[in-house]
Amino acid sequence: MNTRQIFIVFILYLIPFALFAQRTVSGRITDAENSEPVSGASVFFTGTTVGATTDISGNYRLVLPAGDGSHRLAVSHVGYQPVFRDIEPEKISQTINVALQLQEIEEVTVTAKSSVLCRRAVFYLYKRIMIILL
Repeated sequence: MNTRQIFIVFILYLIPFALFAQRTVSGRITDAENSEPVSGASVFFTGTTVGATTDISGNYRLVLPAGDGSHRLAVSHVGYQPVFRDIEPEKISQTINVALQLQEIEEVTVTAKSSVLCRRAVFYLYKRIMIILL
């Protein structure tokens, strides 16, 4: 056997170990009130760069290298309260389904003021456009 064949056999020997050295966490994110799927929710492990968004059916799947210890799963979406769940470090595959609660917000009041200078500028631009068009 030449060096190339030995290298290929060595790589093929290591692939099964690399595949078993991963943990998967998957599940479905739904609305707690009506059990509808929440698409576009952020699902990630805190303190890592591992994360994903849910698909249109609210499903997600994350892969972590094995042996990283315990992690905390975080789920968030605009308008919902964030949820945190600890995952079991000894399990290779886990399913964690989360029902998000709507987040109550206080009333928001938006006010605006316009200055005389701003109104004059708009009127000036309007006049210029009318002159060009005529």
